[in-house]
Amino acid sequence: MVGNKMQQFQVLHFLILILLTTFTKAQNYIQTRCDRRCGQANIRFPFGIGINCSLNEWFNVDCNSERAYLPALNNVEVLNAYYTHLILNVPMISDCKNSLHNSSLDLSRSPFRYSRYNNMLVFQGCGHADIIMENGTIVGGCSTTCRKDSTVSDLVSDLNNCFGVGCCQTTIANDLRWFTLNRTSLESQDGDGTLCGSAFLMYKYRQPTFGPQSIGQDHSFVPVSLSLKGNDTSVGCNNTCGNFSIPYPFGIGRSCSGNEWFTIHCNSSTPYLSALNNLELLDIKSERFTVSVPMISDCENPIQNSSLDLNKSPFYFSKYGNLFVVEGCGNGVIINENGDISGGCSTSCSNESVSERNNCFGIGCCETTMTYDLKSFTLNLTELVGSHAGNVSCSRSAFLVDKNSYMRGRFSSQSTVEDQRFVPVSLEWGYMDEGGNAKKDKKCIDCEFKGGHCYYKDGLDSDVTCLYDNKISLGVILGVSISIGLLLLIVMGYALYKIIKKTKAKRRKQSFFKRNGGILLRQQQTTDISLVDKTILFTSNELDKATNNFNENRILGRGGQGTVYKGMLADGRIVAIKKSKVVDESQLEQFINEVVILSQVSHRNVVKLLGCCLETEVPLLVSEFISNGTLYDLIHDETSEFLFSLNMRLQIATEVAGALSYLHSATSIPIYHRDIKTTNILLDEKYRAKVSDFGTSRLVSIDQTHLTTLVKGTFGYLDPEYFQSSQFTDKSDVYSFGVVLLELLTREKPISLTRFGENRSLALHFMLAMEEGQVMSIFDASVVKEGSRSELLAIANLAMQCLNFNGRNRPTMKEVASELEGIRLSHVPSTDEPNFGHVKHYEEVALIYGESTSTSITFYHNPSQ
Repeated sequence: MVGNKMQQFQVLHFLILILLTTFTKAQNYIQTRCDRRCGQANIRFPFGIGINCSLNEWFNVDCNSERAYLPALNNVEVLNAYYTHLILNVPMISDCKNSLHNSSLDLSRSPFRYSRYNNMLVFQGCGHADIIMENGTIVGGCSTTCRKDSTVSDLVSDLNNCFGVGCCQTTIANDLRWFTLNRTSLESQDGDGTLCGSAFLMYKYRQPTFGPQSIGQDHSFVPVSLSLKGNDTSVGCNNTCGNFSIPYPFGIGRSCSGNEWFTIHCNSSTPYLSALNNLELLDIKSERFTVSVPMISDCENPIQNSSLDLNKSPFYFSKYGNLFVVEGCGNGVIINENGDISGGCSTSCSNESVSERNNCFGIGCCETTMTYDLKSFTLNLTELVGSHAGNVSCSRSAFLVDKNSYMRGRFSSQSTVEDQRFVPVSLEWGYMDEGGNAKKDKKCIDCEFKGGHCYYKDGLDSDVTCLYDNKISLGVILGVSISIGLLLLIVMGYALYKIIKKTKAKRRKQSFFKRNGGILLRQQQTTDISLVDKTILFTSNELDKATNNFNENRILGRGGQGTVYKGMLADGRIVAIKKSKVVDESQLEQFINEVVILSQVSHRNVVKLLGCCLETEVPLLVSEFISNGTLYDLIHDETSEFLFSLNMRLQIATEVAGALSYLHSATSIPIYHRDIKTTNILLDEKYRAKVSDFGTSRLVSIDQTHLTTLVKGTFGYLDPEYFQSSQFTDKSDVYSFGVVLLELLTREKPISLTRFGENRSLALHFMLAMEEGQVMSIFDASVVKEGSRSELLAIANLAMQCLNFNGRNRPTMKEVASELEGIRLSHVPSTDEPNFGHVKHYEEVALIYGESTSTSITFYHNPSQ
C-alpha cells in the first residue's frame, strides 16, 4: 500500500510539473509580433525569433544586443537566415602545432548541412590542405606555392586574389554533416621551421559586412553557409513518395517533417498534406508548392468563399505563383479577408463566345495576377453571367490557378466547369508580411496606433491579439486560467479513476477468493497449524509477473483441464502454473481438500505442489517445474537418437507404479489420480519419472471402496469397467497404468488410426496378440533385442493382469510396483539378440495370464464388455 501511494504521489507531482510548464509557456506567448530582423541579420521563416515564430526548435533564433544566435547549434552567431539556407559566423580553428583538426560545428543531429554549392575550401600557407568527410573520403583540396622571402604576414593575403601563391581556394564535392581539415605545411626557405598556415570552409558569396577584410583583421571567425537538407538521420525517414521527391521541412510522417503542418501522407505513391484536409501535393519548389484544390462551381450563388482556408496554417496563396481566371460574361473579382479587392478582370461576349483557357484574353475569359498574398478569399461573380454558347448550361466561374500549370497547358484547357473538379493552386510557406506582400490585419493596425503590439498566437499570422506593455490581455488570462482549471480537473479525475479501479480490482479479487474456496482453506489452516507453512497462497500479481501476464510464449502445454505455463518467481524458482478452464463450484470443498493434501505429499516421483492462487476467475495451481518434458514425447519421438533402453523403461515404470502406490495407500487420505497417461508423467534432468496433473484427482476416505462420478479421463487409458458403471476405484488407476506399461514396451500410441476395428485400441491389440501367440511381434525391436524371454513374458503377464476387464482381478499398485522392482533388479542387459519363437500353445498363454482357463475363455469371448 505504501508503494502504491508513493506511485500516486509521483504521478500527481509529474502532472503538477506539467501544469507549471504549461503556465510558463502560456506566459511566454506574451510577446510582440514576429520580427524579421535582428540588427543586420535578416530572419525569414522557417527561421524565427522565438519558438512561436519558428518552424521548430532547430530554427529558433535568439536576438541579443542586435546580434542573432542559434541556440540549437551552441549559440553560434547568425548573419542571415533564409528559406532554405543560413549563414553563420563560425569559430575559425587556428592551431599551428596540429595539422589535423575537426570542424568546430557538428551538424550530425540537425536538419542542416555544410552547403557544397555556397561554400569553398580556403587554404592560406605553403603546402597542401584537404577536407575529409566522416567516412574518410576526401571531398576537396588545393595546394599553394610560396616565394623564398615569404613571411607569415604575406600569407594572409587578399582572398579576392587567392589563386595559388600563398593562398588557394576550391569547391567541395558533397554536402557535409561534419568534416576534418588536414593541412600539410612546407618548411620556410630560411630554415626557421614551417610557416603557420590555416585552412577553413567559407561562404563563397561573402558580403562586405563579413567579407575578406574582416577575416584579414580578425582570424577568430569565418562566415559559413548551411543548407536545409532535412533530418535524414531519423530512422525510417523516406524522402520519396513514388516518383515524387519530398524536401525538408516536408516529410512523410510527423517524425520526419518540420512540424505537423508539413507532414505528408503517402498513399498509393501519391503524396497528400494531412493538415490541409489531405489535399494532393503536386509539386514543391523551395518555399513554393502546388496542391490540387477542389474547384467550387455554383452557378446559383454569385458570392463564394474559397474552398481552402489557410488562416490557421503557415501557408498562403502565392501572389506570384497564381493567376486569377474569370470565365463568363462580365466582371469577376477576388476579395481578401479584410474586404479589399485583391484582383479582378472583365470580359465581353458574343453569341458564339466559348471560354477557351488557351486563348483567355477578354472574350468570354480573362486572367490577371493578384495584388496581395492571401490566407483566404471570397469570389464575387455578381456582375458575371454565363456564356450560353453550345449546350453548356452553366459556364460562369472564377478561380485561382497555379501560373505554371495554367500556362503550360497542364490544367485541362478544354474541360468545362462541370467536369473540372480540381484545380492546381500555388501556395507558399512563411510570413505574409515579409516583403510587404500582404496588408496588415486591421486589428493589428488599430493595435499599433494605440501603442500596442500585435500578438500572433501560433506565430503564423493566425488569430491576432493586441498586447500593451506590462499588461496581459483578458483573453490570455482567461485562457491560462481555464487551461489550469481543466488540467486540475484531469488530475483529480485521473486520481479518482485510479482509486476506483484499484477498489474494484480489490473487491473482484476478494470475490474470486471466496468463490474459489479461500475461506475454506483458511478454516483448515486455523484448525491445523501445520498447514500454514505448507499451503502457500500466491497473489495474482506474483503469478502475472512470473508468466509475463500469461504470455503465449510461456505455454508448456494444453490439456482437457487447462493450460500449463512456465514461470519464474521473484526468488528465482522456476515453476509450472496450471490455469484451469472452468471451476465446479459444487466441488470447491473437495478441491481445497485436495490442495491441502497434495501440498503435504512428499514423494520423489510425484510433482511437488507448491501452492495455489484463488484471487483469479479460475484457481491457479503452482507446482515445481520439471525440465525434460513428458514421457509421451520421449516414447513417440521417432527423430530422436536417444537410446531408450529396456532398463530405463523398467525404471520409469517402477517409479510411476511406486508413486501411484504411495498415493493409494501411504498418504493420510488415499488419492485416486483418475488420469494416468504418458503426457501426465514428466521426466527430470536424470530421466526420473514424476507423476503430475491432479486436476481430476479425488480424495477417498479409507472406508470407501469407490467413487461414483461423471466419467472423466482419456480414451485409450480409460477403465472399461469405470466407463460402464461410473464407479471409479483404485483399480481404475491400475488399468490406466497397464496402458502406460504397454506404451513403454511397444512405443505405440493408445489409440492408433493405422490399425482397424478393435485393434485400434492398444490394450485390445495387445490382448488379441497374446491370444494368438503373436505378442513378440508388437514389442519394440530394441526391447526384444535387450530383454530375455522370461523377462518379457513376465512383463506381458503383469500388463495383462493390469488390463483385466474385471477390476477385482487386477493387482493393487503396491503389488505392481513390487513385481516391477523384482523384474528390474533381475534384468541383465544383453548384447545378443535373442531368437524368440511364437507362443503357439494356449496353455502357455494361460500361464502368462496367471488365471484359470475358464477366466481366459470368458475374457476373450466378451471383449466389448
